[in-house]
Amino acid sequence: MRDASYILPKSYRKIGLGFFILSILVSALVFYLALAKVVIVVTPSAQTVNQEFVFNVKDRSNLGSLTDTNIVPGRIKVLTVSGEEIFPSTGAKSVESDILGEVTIVNNYTKEQSLVRTTRLAAAENPSVILLRLDRTVSVGPGQKIKVPVYPEDPENFKEIKPTKLIMPGLWGPLQEQIYAEVENTLRPGGYQVSVVTDQDLTDAEKKLRDSLFQKALNDVNDQLEAEERLWPKLVSSKVGQTTFDSKVGDEISEFKTSMNLETVVVVFDESRVMSLAREKLKSELPSEKQLLDLDPKSFNYQVEQYNVESGEASVKVSLSGSSIISELNDTIDKSELGGMTSEEVQAYFSQFSEIQSVTVEFHPAWLKKIPRIKDKIEIIVGQ
Repeated sequence: MRDASYILPKSYRKIGLGFFILSILVSALVFYLALAKVVIVVTPSAQTVNQEFVFNVKDRSNLGSLTDTNIVPGRIKVLTVSGEEIFPSTGAKSVESDILGEVTIVNNYTKEQSLVRTTRLAAAENPSVILLRLDRTVSVGPGQKIKVPVYPEDPENFKEIKPTKLIMPGLWGPLQEQIYAEVENTLRPGGYQVSVVTDQDLTDAEKKLRDSLFQKALNDVNDQLEAEERLWPKLVSSKVGQTTFDSKVGDEISEFKTSMNLETVVVVFDESRVMSLAREKLKSELPSEKQLLDLDPKSFNYQVEQYNVESGEASVKVSLSGSSIISELNDTIDKSELGGMTSEEVQAYFSQFSEIQSVTVEFHPAWLKKIPRIKDKIEIIVGQ
């Protein structure tokens, strides 16, 4: 029997090679479809959210149980404070006179001292030489200081007296150390400047005394509160009842007295309860894809809307801000738009969203360079 060899046509070999290559491509595609995956990790950026609402403060003594979630425990205090203060005159007017200016009489003694007009003033080192005399009768209380105009004992020979301390030779020896005069500004002949009350002086005095009484009211309220309540916010509604001055604009006087009554309502409340209410309201109003991150305690701004002293209740409006972040993105991002993008293109795409701080793209397997065009192969995770 004779051996015979059969040689396939070249076209058959090409077809076989084609099927072999095709099988490799199909295997690669199957491998790609099975293993290819991209995880996009999104780091959210905190966004500011604002809130405003009204809550009711109710006195703890009438509180009972908190059946109304909008009620905040607190106190409603009403008081009237009064006070008076001495304020300096800041205006000045030149006067042609024998009066040289003013000295300040200081009384460090325990009793009031009356000084008649013409009381003598001298230097401590030379008490026999009289330099000045008082031009007004005054009574200086213990611990008090009073400014008094003076004139020279010897006008023709008077030159000047620089700031110094002067004694009163007419007083009993030991008293001269307790009651004396201070020259605060150089005294020269040829006229002097007198202090004058200005309109601004009265305005400033009223404001300063109001602020002082305001603080006094807060201190008085603190004395009536428990230790925990003293740390609560205090909202004060005040009204000036009556203000009086013992001088008027233009009076030539170095000091004047201001008296005032201040009617005050103070509302204090448990701020931790307000923060809980604010957190609940913000959460309920945020979209489902966002979550509350935190509240800003420094942003809380309160304003008393109305109050009822008899019932011990007040309505308070609060404005505040907090921060939120996105909790999910799958519903807002169209994954089909990401197909075929490189890592850099993905980051550029997400940069349009203000609520996203940064993006990291993880390819699986690592040799992949572009996002698969199959949406199921794309996973978006919101990181922290």
